[in-house]
Amino acid sequence: MERMGTIDTLIFDKTGTLSFHDREKIQWLGDVLSGEEKTLIASTAHQSGHPSSHAIAHYLNANLLDPDDFEETTGKGVTARFGQQQIQLGSADFVGAESREKARVFVAIDGEVRGFFSWKSQYRSGIDEMLHKLSKSYPIALLSGDTDTERPALLKLFEGWKDLWFKQKPDEKMNIVENWQLEGKRVLMAGDGLNDSAALQTAWFGLAVSENTQAFGPSSDGIIQADALPHLPEILQYAKKLQQVTRESLRISLIYNVLGLSFALAGVLTPIYCAILMPLSSVSVVAYVVLRERAVHAVIMGQRKKIPQKPATAFAASS
Repeated sequence: MERMGTIDTLIFDKTGTLSFHDREKIQWLGDVLSGEEKTLIASTAHQSGHPSSHAIAHYLNANLLDPDDFEETTGKGVTARFGQQQIQLGSADFVGAESREKARVFVAIDGEVRGFFSWKSQYRSGIDEMLHKLSKSYPIALLSGDTDTERPALLKLFEGWKDLWFKQKPDEKMNIVENWQLEGKRVLMAGDGLNDSAALQTAWFGLAVSENTQAFGPSSDGIIQADALPHLPEILQYAKKLQQVTRESLRISLIYNVLGLSFALAGVLTPIYCAILMPLSSVSVVAYVVLRERAVHAVIMGQRKKIPQKPATAFAASS
């Protein structure tokens, strides 16, 4: 929370963070697929770590098989082999299709292009309000591995983006975060997938967004439940206020010790009084911090009636 209270720049991933990775409007345009072909395509998509691939596998809703061979080319597509059959999922260039459309995942079976999946992202409720609140205190950027077809939707959601980066590979995401921090910025990076893990670790504060906090997630400084992400402005405000409380407690402790030392040097206090007053000073500082934290919590939580009463259940430090 101490590190979170000092951040000055926000960067968000898109799919799985601002938008649902499993609630996209997917449609198949191409040849009619047999049940066996759907099974092979779903099994190939399931092997990939990209949220869009998982969405395709969920959309097909077929029984899954283990491929005999699997290869993923970052930023391009995946190839799997089941016996003598080869399945390719990816961009038009990757499968050999003639198309300039970017929001599509093409499918080729044994080298023959059979069609493509297209979809539109569904953004989480309250994300637009969250971004507008955060923009009053922080510059906000987007760092996505997806194509830029969602740019109009993102600008409609929030027009104040400092930067919008698309088609970024994991190492490119990490480099962008690192370059911003070399400029003196303290970046909070929020992402959900393994392709964000390097950027999360490089950021001043890496925030992993998870649909299920008990499931495996990328290494980070903190984990937040996906449905609690719209409460990020309150959480950041809370972290900043805790910084203020810490400084106040240090000032009180300093004043207390300066006065005590002055009386001791003047010979006014006997050793027995010093022995009594020293633990009382610690108790008084701790009591002040507890009471101030409760007051800060009550004020911030009162600003939004629907925010969970105990934010620690929605946000947890990552070990």
